[in-house]
Formats: sequence, C-alpha cells, structure tokens
Amino acid sequence: MATVLAVAGLLAIAALWIRTAFRADALGFAGWADQPAGIWHGCGARSSRGALRFYYFTGTLPFDDPGNVGNVGGPDLTSAPPHFFLKPTPDNPPHPSLQCRRITLKLPAFHVDLYLLAFPLWMPTIAFALVPFVRAVRRLRRFRRTRRWPNGHCACGYDLRASPTRCPECGALATAPPQFAAVAR
Repeated sequence: MATVLAVAGLLAIAALWIRTAFRADALGFAGWADQPAGIWHGCGARSSRGALRFYYFTGTLPFDDPGNVGNVGGPDLTSAPPHFFLKPTPDNPPHPSLQCRRITLKLPAFHVDLYLLAFPLWMPTIAFALVPFVRAVRRLRRFRRTRRWPNGHCACGYDLRASPTRCPECGALATAPPQFAAVAR
C-alpha cells in the first residue's frame, strides 16, 4: 500500500512539476479572521517554474495572494466574505533551495505577517521515488538470493544434479543452504 501511495504521489508531483514549466498558479483561502478589528488572514500555495511555495498570512491589509499584493485594479477585498481562490499568477523566478521564513511588513497604514515555506519540486519527487526504488532493490536482491540456491546447487555454485550427496568442487555436504530457508521479506 505504501508503494502505491508513493507512486501516486510521485506521479502527482511530476505532473505539477511539468505544469509549472508552462503556467503559474495560486490556490488558497482568504478572509476575515476578525472583521471588526480589521484582521485579514489566509493560506495557500503558489507554483511556478519548478518551485512550490506554501504560505500563511495575517494582518490588516486584505489580499489573496502574497505574490500579487500590489494588484492595482484588482477586486476590492475590504468588504469581501471569506473565499477560496484559484487563479493564474505572474510568473516569479523559482527559489533554488529550501526556504522557510517569516516576513513582517509594518507600515503606518497596515501590518502583515507572512510565513513562507518554499522548495523546488525535485525535492518531493525524489522523496516519493525513494519508497518504490528501495522496494524494487529489495525484491531484486531477494530474487537473486533465491535464484542462487535452486534445487541441486551448492554454496560454491556448483551444480549437484550429478552428485546429489557431496559437492565435488568444495567437498560440502548437499543440504539446503540457510539463506534459502530464511529468505527475508
């Protein structure tokens, strides 16, 4: 079951990685945390050019997407209800490495705290590929181990079909090898 989930995750991340080469998107939720106090908050994800960014923000400036705060001519969110959004965004350069940071903007008119986790999509691709790869290596090793000891072969690999009691090559008695009896899963 873990292999199936890992392969499904690998395919989903690979599809997202390919999609980010052609399109940048933002997806998330934004709305009032405390409208009388004027506290706006939201969370979401942005994808562009092989990178994925997750964010959470809270503050007094209403906006949807932290990468597009200065959207002049965009919708007025001061009276907007809480809402989900999925929209194309301007393409930003990708973050070359893993980043986890907090950004605080304090101006006289507004205050915003932004928490950001950004990483290139090759990182989860490798993480999701590890489980199927490790399982495939284990199966290959188990297959080779069981094939090394088919009926009538000795520890040295000599074929014992002609002399079933003793190996003429190394002199060992013909018994089932311990590796064959206890094949690890």
